[in-house]
Amino acid sequence: MDALLELDGVTKSFGGLVAVRNLSFSIGEGEILGLIGPNGAGKTTVFNLISGVYRPEAGSIRFDGKVISGLKPHEVSSLGVARTFQTVRPFARMSARENVMTGLLFGRGGINAPRRATQKALEMLESVSLLDKAEVRAGRLTLAEQRRLELARALATSPKLLMLDEVVAGLNHSEMNAMVDLLRRIQPERRMALIVIEHVMKAIVRLCNRIVVMNGGEKLVEGSPSEVMRDERVVAAYMGRRGNGGESTTTFSSAPQ
Repeated sequence: MDALLELDGVTKSFGGLVAVRNLSFSIGEGEILGLIGPNGAGKTTVFNLISGVYRPEAGSIRFDGKVISGLKPHEVSSLGVARTFQTVRPFARMSARENVMTGLLFGRGGINAPRRATQKALEMLESVSLLDKAEVRAGRLTLAEQRRLELARALATSPKLLMLDEVVAGLNHSEMNAMVDLLRRIQPERRMALIVIEHVMKAIVRLCNRIVVMNGGEKLVEGSPSEVMRDERVVAAYMGRRGNGGESTTTFSSAPQ
């Protein structure tokens, strides 16, 4: 499988803190990759490096055969990279329809006619089961609805790669399952690759065919979900497993927390 995105020896520091160190991995077209690790492992920093918010101090990032290290966020977006955020960021005073129209009017799809953008926005909202909320202000939507709206707005940019940062965070069990089902349906329809940061292991296992585990800014393990879940290094680093001195041993969470 040809790589759509490649990180090669990427490093990023903030003062004396190395947030990402010598990180390398790739993702192919149409693949779903999980990116997991304990809080502070550097996962969101990786998203910021890929999307152009930060520039790496060492290493390179290539997307679709082009070096994107150092490009600005709008330049990276124009190539076909979209993302969502840990904390939802809708334009709260705008309607759901208007939120999606921003992605259509300024995204890679090149739609510049408001009437056409309105039509496409309604189609996008229908695809994420939000058509009945099209004229509702985004700030009045529930968290689950806002997460689907943010997904629709990202999809509106016609991405080749969509990066999801804790897209099921804060959702209950049924809402989480609905989001995972939605992603499993949309991803092959749009033939896009996904990178998913998530702490809810049930969602990661259902979605991803490969997982990269980070710890302390470095890649700890890479493999299939079953390989990663059995790896003692992952259990120790990610879940704080201790030795046999009578202290408790934790396990991976399979439900929202």
